Amino acid sequence: MGMKSKNERFAGAEMTFTIETILKDGQALQSGTSHYLRDNFTKAFNVKVLGSDNKMYNPFGTS
Repeated sequence: MGMKSKNERFAGAEMTFTIETILKDGQALQSGTSHYLRDNFTKAFNVKVLGSDNKMYNPFGTS
């Protein structure tokens, strides 16, 4: 598992992680990715949740 560089990560993501598999011919195949989106997308779409302190917050997300 590795972390993508700033230029390679998903647009709007704080961090992007990837799992890559090496094939018999030496090529790498990206097997899966996960993106830590922070609250960037929930702010853009005005998604809110009610916290235990009865305040509204933008939730953090992943994909």
